[in-house]
This record gives sequence, structure tokens and C-alpha cells, in this order.
Amino acid sequence: MFTRSLLRFIAVCVTFYGFVTSQAAAHCDLAYSASPAIQYKAVEKKAVERRTSYRDAEAGVVKSHKSKIGPAAGLTFEDMKPSEVRAAMPQSINAIDKQNPYARQRALTYWLIYVRRSYESQQYRNVLQTISQLRKAGILIDGDAAGGFDDGDVRFEAYFSLPSLTRFFIAYEQPSKLVILGNSGFSSDYRETLKRTIETQVNALHYDLEYGPWFDYNYPVPVVRKDALGAAIGFARSNAMSTKWDRIANLYPYGEVLGVSVDVPGKTEMYIQADNVVGSLSINDYTGDAILLSGLSCRNDFEQSLRLIREKLPGPSGKIALGALVKAQERYVLTVDGIGHVYVSQQELDRMMEGQEVPGKGGLEEDGGFDRALKYLIETDKSLVLWAHPMMQKQGTAREATMRFAHALSRAYPNLNVVIDDPNPRVPELAQKVAKLTISPKDVFVVIDPTVKFTGALSDELEDIKSKIGVDNVVFFNGTEKNLEPADHERAVIVITGHADEALERFIDRLGEKGYLKNNLVVLQSCGNALSPRLVSKINGQYGASATFHYPEKILEQDALAHTLGVIGDVVSGKNVFGRVVRDRAARPEKPWGQAMDGVWTICEILEKGLFGGATRWS
Repeated sequence: MFTRSLLRFIAVCVTFYGFVTSQAAAHCDLAYSASPAIQYKAVEKKAVERRTSYRDAEAGVVKSHKSKIGPAAGLTFEDMKPSEVRAAMPQSINAIDKQNPYARQRALTYWLIYVRRSYESQQYRNVLQTISQLRKAGILIDGDAAGGFDDGDVRFEAYFSLPSLTRFFIAYEQPSKLVILGNSGFSSDYRETLKRTIETQVNALHYDLEYGPWFDYNYPVPVVRKDALGAAIGFARSNAMSTKWDRIANLYPYGEVLGVSVDVPGKTEMYIQADNVVGSLSINDYTGDAILLSGLSCRNDFEQSLRLIREKLPGPSGKIALGALVKAQERYVLTVDGIGHVYVSQQELDRMMEGQEVPGKGGLEEDGGFDRALKYLIETDKSLVLWAHPMMQKQGTAREATMRFAHALSRAYPNLNVVIDDPNPRVPELAQKVAKLTISPKDVFVVIDPTVKFTGALSDELEDIKSKIGVDNVVFFNGTEKNLEPADHERAVIVITGHADEALERFIDRLGEKGYLKNNLVVLQSCGNALSPRLVSKINGQYGASATFHYPEKILEQDALAHTLGVIGDVVSGKNVFGRVVRDRAARPEKPWGQAMDGVWTICEILEKGLFGGATRWS
């Protein structure tokens, strides 16, 4: 029971604040800084002590249970049944003033202990029923989850605020639903709940101060088990059985699935796009164990994958650094093989887009870690190869974020060779071609879709291009064009087209059939859209180009021609490391573009192949 001095302290608090409680309050040595979203006014430290600590509440439940059953040496919370936890909870939480936020915070802290124990005991229907009853009683209010964090939320020994408690309850509710819905397979309801589960795992705790903490049992956030993931595991494995590219017969119902991959030996991985974050389901093919990672925690999965991929790459790979990018909320984490995790904020990314380096506070794990990691790659002459993982493949937030990130690096760190790739055996060779390959003017070809009309200043620029590389090297595809005969060296082909639809794909097919793509560096002067991943796949994979420079969004015709003219001018003047010239001309123009040309080099056969022919399905 309680000591006399502690009871006296509580009585003082009750008298001073008019708040009745029968449990000891938390002694938090952190100064309370209220989040505006919580709508609490700033309070003195004594008001903080009015909140109930999760740790103290849990210890109180165990102590109460021991007092009822007699001496029980070694008894822990994990030894208690949910019914025993319920019986040991203070009866005063059943009748509270629901208008008093401190009373609700105390009640919800105890109910969270009960829900947690029910979840850990696999009593999922009990979890759902309890949460439903708390809502009906007006004690649990979902709207509170939109509130922010304060100091007590990031220390296990301190209290959890109403917003965090609400997020915890929802974090237990969603995987409990998954268990029930999983009995009907990988249904639309199951997939929607899987997305909500991924979101709750990220939102439950304050990432800025404590990232990835749900693997530590110090925090009451649920581990999503195999019984909740069974339907997703079955779906991932069934679609990883085939090495066909289009092995999911009907894509429409599975819009949440970014990809299913067996690129890494011994692992089947599935990536799922939730509303604001990406999750990865990682399955151990040997043991059958599975883990669901969310948001920045995907970085740990990538770190292991990158290491395994590097070990499988044939030949020397000392001049490349494999990296993977994850975006969660307003932060990016770049995982680089051999370096680890480095972080950059949205504000720092904006600065890089303006051509500024980001020294100083470039990361969370180590001050300036991001900047130092990039400069290490430059000093050691390594190309940064951003892995084209499944998150990137759909035209949407993840893919656009990665392309924007790569382009920002090109602007702020022009001496760093950045390319996008999937982990195929030719990574070291192709990355070096983009970084080092020189092209002479006679080996630069400009091929033009006949729908492009050159009038006025555009016509003058076209004539200027012809004068620099020769009339025969400017090819209009109007049905009379010649084949480009094979050569014993690489060439550069700049494709100018007015299409950004299926007509462009037909044009690309004609280029490939006429020999203009194989082994060459290709600049695709076309607007980026949902079709772009497929086109890049065709150019690099089916038609064998060494690399393709392309754009994520719309570009203007006059900008495309000006970029082409600038690139050719540099090549003619002796700046003939073609990959660098193309990247620099887009990232650092002599005058601003009418529309941003955030182009990047892609050297992978994305959408079609996995590592060494492994089964990969990018939707």
C-alpha cells in the first residue's frame, strides 16, 4: 500500500487543485512544455505530477494483485492474466468526471494496461470490445489522437498525454482487427486495416525524439504478430512463387501493394503504401517468421538488404555505395551500405534544391552526419546508387520523393555521381559509365519525334545543334530514318518528343528496333508521368541502354531544347564526361528553367527483373 508521506503529498495536491485521485502521481523531472495541439495551458510542475505514470500504474496493478493472492515472489506483469489485471485496477476509474482531462488521462492509463495484457494474451475480441466500450462511455475520444506530444510522452517513466494514450489504443485496435479479418483472406477490408496498422505504428510515438522504439518493451506499443499478418504473408508468398514480371493477374484490387520481392536470398518482402507512410512486410523464408516495419523503421530492413545485395554482386564493387531512401512525415533517412543511416529534414532538402550544402545539423544520430557521408563518397570517388526499391515504382509520393532527392544532391553536391538502380549484377559497371564515360561529338545523336515543330527561336537552336554534331546526327523519325549500326563503343542519344503517352511508348519501340538504344546513354527529353517507369524499363531492360536520364514531372519544349544545346556545347568544348554534363546542365542551368528539370540518371532494369533473375513484381 502507500506510505504515509506519499498519501500526505497527494492530499496536498488534492487540496490545491481540487482534483480527487486515489493513486500516486508521477514524479517527472522534465519541465512540461505543452503542445499547442493539446489545448492545455502552461502549468507548473505540480500540475505535471497530477498525471498518472504508466510505469507506476503498472507497478500498482501488480502490487494490488500480490496483496490479494498472498506472497508471490518473482511475479511480474507478464505473468498476470487479463482478468487479474482488470480485478487489480482501481475501482475509481469506473466513475470519473469525463470533463476533467486529468481524470481521463488516469483512467485511460489503467485501461491501456488492461488492453495491452489482453492483446499480449491474444484475446483480440476483448481488446476490440474494451476499446468500443471506452468510446461509448466518452472516455476514449478519437479526436484526441490529432494532438501533439509533450515531454512526458517520450519517457517511459513519465506520463503519457491524452493524445498519446489515444494513439496507443488505436495502435492496439488495428492489428486486433487484422486477426479477425484475416480469416477471410487478403480482402479489401483486411488491406485497409493493414494500412491503418502501418500508420498507427508510426504515429504512436514522437519520431523526432525517439525513433523506432516499438521494438523495446519499455513502450506500450504492440508488436504485430504472425496471427495478424497471416493473410498478407500468404499473399506475398503466393505472388513470389513465379518469376514472371506480371505475376499478379489483376492489379486493380491491390493498389496498396507497391511490390513483392525475393531479391534478397532467404527473404520475401512486400511493400505497402498507407496514406502517409510506407510499410514493409519482411518474411524469413527459412523460419516463417515475419515482421511489419513502418516508416523510418524500414531503414533497418534496407540496411540488411543492401549488405546482402552487395555480397552477391559479381566483380569489384569498390566504386559504388548502395543506398536506399525512406521518407516519413517531414524527414528523410538515407541508408548507405558501409555507412549506416544519415538523416535530412525537409528544410535541408529545400536548401539543397537551391544548390546549398547542408553542413552542421545534417542528421539526428550524429551532428553533420549527412554532409560528412556525402563528402566521404566524393573523396573516395564512389557513386551513390539509390536502390530502386518497391516504394519508388509507383508514380506517387515515394517515387517522386526519391527522384527529387537525387536531383537535390546533384544541385548541392555536383561532384557526387548519383544514379538510381535496382540491385542487378551490372550495377558497378553501369554506375561507372555514368560517372566516367566520355563521348565525342561525332557519337552524339539527337532523334526527334516528327510531332515536334521547330519555329522561330527553336528552329535556330535546332540549326545550331546540327552545326555542332553534323546534319546526319540529327534524325527525324518520319519513316525514312536509317538504322543506327552497332559500334564497338558507347554513344549518346538525346530523344526529343512531344508525346508523353502511349504514342511515346511506340516511338521508344521504334528507336529500340532501329538500334538507337542498345549500349548507349539515353537522355529522354519528355515529360515524366505514370508511364515513365515502364518506358525506362523498356529502354534499359528490353532494349539494353546503359542508362537513361529522365524527369519526374512536366518539362517545357524550349527548356528541353536549351538543355540539349547546352549539353552538346559542353561536349564539343571538351567537357565530354557525358553523364556529368547532362546532370549538371539540368541541375545548374545558366538561367532558370521555365519548368523545373529535376532529371536523374537511372541505370536499372526496373519493373522487369530482380537480383540475378529473382522474382520481382513492381506494380
